[in-house]
Amino acid sequence: MNAKAVLTFTFLVLFGNYAVIGESFVELAEHNCKIRPYKPINIFSYIQTSVNYLINNIYNIAASKEYFLFYYVQQNFYTNWMSLHNFDVSSQDVLGFPVIHILTRHSIEAFLDLYNLCRDQRYEDVLAFCSKDGKYKGVNEYNGIYKYFLGKNNNNYFTVHIKHKIATNDVKGCAKDYHLVKNDWFPTEIDLLKISDKCNKYAHPNVYLTPVTAVFSTTNSYLGYTESKESILRELLIANLYIYTNSYFLILQKFYGENSAGFICRQCTNPLFRLNDKNRCVYCLRQQFESIVNSSNLLVNKTPINQSNAFYN
Repeated sequence: MNAKAVLTFTFLVLFGNYAVIGESFVELAEHNCKIRPYKPINIFSYIQTSVNYLINNIYNIAASKEYFLFYYVQQNFYTNWMSLHNFDVSSQDVLGFPVIHILTRHSIEAFLDLYNLCRDQRYEDVLAFCSKDGKYKGVNEYNGIYKYFLGKNNNNYFTVHIKHKIATNDVKGCAKDYHLVKNDWFPTEIDLLKISDKCNKYAHPNVYLTPVTAVFSTTNSYLGYTESKESILRELLIANLYIYTNSYFLILQKFYGENSAGFICRQCTNPLFRLNDKNRCVYCLRQQFESIVNSSNLLVNKTPINQSNAFYN
């Protein structure tokens, strides 16, 4: 089985007819009602079903700035995977997944905006300035509460690095008094700035990038480590996974008291997650996604793994 076939199979495991629990339905309990989600369930369909529940039960949530930012992340996550469906990594990809890099960069900034806005509603002032909207229409100099982070020679650009600095620093008068003291949801598993910097070189259609020819990573005593399509893809997918799930947790925290949105997966028997943990389904499905992406069979010409029933009876 070639790289294209293995990746297509992996796509099906995560998004298609073989995802997570195969052909089984998962019962989702909402009080005394039963909700049947997408068939079959996976990390994307679970979160999408959950967010649809929020939209249908919380007035005007879909008109909020927080939801707009989450929507960017969710659509980027899905689009990245769709771009890989039936895709031959060996021959079709030349520059190391430029589209996924572009959308990942977009998701990182959307997540940082969402995180900062959830910490401090006054951060919307920064969003308005960046959009040149409302009182900032035609205004080129920012003089709001977050001016401290711009420094003296920034030219009033709220870059990803500055938004990251806002997210990771407590400054008197800014986010300190509004910090989410419980379940912060800032991802520590990935380096947002490092990944964002890598993605920046794909922001424009640069034809002078060095082509990525190696499909698999190798370590040579003379040449050292060779970056490959496999390693690039793995890093991007894991980054998107944590950005997406943590954005979802922020939405729950903001609008639903950190509770699961109306349902839990009744069939989950994964012993790694406590039954009384309200986030156990997301943790379990995230681990499923991550284990497949990190497996040696993501692209390798071996018998593809089918982890459909790994955590379920």
